[in-house]
Amino acid sequence: MRSRAAERSHTVHPAGKTPGWDKAESGVRDLRIEIVQGDITKQADIDAIVNAANTELILGSGVAGAILRRGGSEIDREGQAKGPIKLGETAITGAGRLPNKYVIHAAAMGHRPEDARVRKRPGSLSSAAIIADATRNSLRRAEELQLKSVAFPALATGVAAFPGDDCAETMLGAVREYERETPRSSIQLVRFVLFGAADYKTFLSVLNRSELTIGTDRATGQSRIRFAPLLLLSYK
Repeated sequence: MRSRAAERSHTVHPAGKTPGWDKAESGVRDLRIEIVQGDITKQADIDAIVNAANTELILGSGVAGAILRRGGSEIDREGQAKGPIKLGETAITGAGRLPNKYVIHAAAMGHRPEDARVRKRPGSLSSAAIIADATRNSLRRAEELQLKSVAFPALATGVAAFPGDDCAETMLGAVREYERETPRSSIQLVRFVLFGAADYKTFLSVLNRSELTIGTDRATGQSRIRFAPLLLLSYK
């Protein structure tokens, strides 16, 4: 039986489009944003999952620890061979025993002397600028591989102690910026997978802060909620 957490999800679609609409002939993609409460290591329908990494690319606790336990030590070895990287940068490894093609390691925190010299939010090991860079660079790496779907955790909200609401605003904003700047990207789905109920509700709350209008889809009779200026939220 599926857990209640695994069943909780919301999906954001381009304004004026219902789920499943066909791509336009121009090649501009149908980018969907999903917010799910669940386990990021169990997203079998996703091409690449993002690891909330440190700059040395050592799999430790939190999301990284879950990836290590489920995906295997080969991910850790391959990642460390590609590190260290700068804050906000990313590296790609295979997915080991995970049901995905790749793991994208996004360095949103670090403990090296070089990392300490980068400006952070007071009381945190990260910043909005670092998180935004890590999010955008993850999407760019996925695009380079011509992937269609990417799943993110909340970056830097664990050991790095970055506030969850600011993380949600930063990451959702970075995805929307990427969407505007890269209309012909291969990416069709960006999923945020939040393990705990608090982070899940926080990401939804950030979406709900936007101005919205509620109407009815004439074709289906279902209510639709449009977020200004470009997004449509539908409930699964």
